[in-house]
Amino acid sequence: MKLLMLFPLVFAAVFFSAHAGDVIAVPGAVEIAQGLERGKNLRVQSGVIPDALISSAVILKAGAVRCGFTLIKIEDAHGEGGAKYKLTERIKGAAPRGIDMEVVEYIGTLMLDADLGLRSGTQVTTKTVTSEKSSETETVSADIVVKGDEMSWVRKEKRAGDPEFIDKSEPVKLHGIHPIPHNALVCLAAFAANEQGFKAGVSSPFCVPSLDTGGTIDSFLIQPVFIETDAPRDKTNTTAKLVMRLHILQGELSEKGLQIEPPSPETWTDTLDWTFDAKFHIGALPTNPDTLITAEMVDADKLDVNMPLDFAKIREAIKVLDAKLQKQKDNERLTPIPLK
Repeated sequence: MKLLMLFPLVFAAVFFSAHAGDVIAVPGAVEIAQGLERGKNLRVQSGVIPDALISSAVILKAGAVRCGFTLIKIEDAHGEGGAKYKLTERIKGAAPRGIDMEVVEYIGTLMLDADLGLRSGTQVTTKTVTSEKSSETETVSADIVVKGDEMSWVRKEKRAGDPEFIDKSEPVKLHGIHPIPHNALVCLAAFAANEQGFKAGVSSPFCVPSLDTGGTIDSFLIQPVFIETDAPRDKTNTTAKLVMRLHILQGELSEKGLQIEPPSPETWTDTLDWTFDAKFHIGALPTNPDTLITAEMVDADKLDVNMPLDFAKIREAIKVLDAKLQKQKDNERLTPIPLK
């Protein structure tokens, strides 16, 4: 089982969802342009929206064995560095790598403007490979700055006893785009809900540029995200009050700004859904079907990020899960496809 498979695409509170039987209203160029304009208007803010402040954490488990965690906090920056919001991201996970054990820990602190656009940040990813007799650590870090219409960073890489490698990037033109870090997109539910006359499922969708640095900042990806709001469809969940549905589209940054390709019906049905209660707390989490790793929601303020991981138990638990996953795949291959 690959280590990266332990971690969901955005963070553990995001899940894939497609509603079978729905009428697929795929936006064209006109609807996307309208969504971009509404996204710009939605983000015009001068201060902090209290409902947008979020604290969420999950413990990742292989069976009953803890193998990592994910923690996301979006706080009032109180003017630190001129920012309005402070986004803290922490991810840690352990998985076997042959006869060794690999532990990856990522810590990101990103400072955001009132429109949630990235202002500056630091990221540190540490990978430690442990064998019976030795341990080797590799650390990659980056300092990121957005100044004017340019984004630049200084990346440092240190492996064991090797000299530190430092790479200073050439400034990258953003062409008027002020991208939102992927894990801050969740705040947009509060932005939308605070609009006068907002009604979930009725108010128009919006489109914003998102930023994914991958935690290593040797490259970055700007993606347009088309966002709809909806009323919860699960009537048994009485605490759920709002669903924010994200469609990640294909786009290219150019001198004309962010050029977006209208999606195909197939890609449009793959969504990332966030569910919120009335106080914008995030809802329950499903199991990732590709790994069988489960995510258990916990109080972010009580999460022990320094709790030791039991490598022997993790190895045995993942061995059992790998065998279970392989059996499922074998059964799927053997299941006959019905003739139409």
